[in-house]
Amino acid sequence: MKGKKLFLSVLATTFILGAGYTSASAAEKTEEPTDSISPLGYVPCDAYIEPGSKVITTTGADVSRSLGWGGGPSSTYSVKYNDGLTTYNYGNKVNFYKTVYTQYYSLGGQTSKIWNTLLTVTNGNVAQANGKVHLSDK
Repeated sequence: MKGKKLFLSVLATTFILGAGYTSASAAEKTEEPTDSISPLGYVPCDAYIEPGSKVITTTGADVSRSLGWGGGPSSTYSVKYNDGLTTYNYGNKVNFYKTVYTQYYSLGGQTSKIWNTLLTVTNGNVAQANGKVHLSDK
């Protein structure tokens, strides 16, 4: 009889300890990693220039590029574009906007020249897109 009670005690202890261990393991497996959780309300802001780089073999040309932006925590954007010559302020624009921008570039007696371009979009967050225009006479 003592053997049966001892056996049942060991079995009950093993079951209780085993159940506690199992539930702790299950809790660890279902927990999500903290780096995959985005802060509440964060929506990335986006900006793009298409084509990003433009290479043209000529002494002067009109170059057209698509400028676009979207996303962010609000629907109003402060947009500035530097075409390598001048900075243009588009003011406040609405969400997911796209426009075509054309500028005349000239070598002015040089054999090759590169203009770096930058689109900056601010909407609670900041996004930037870089590009370049490269003219060459060869």
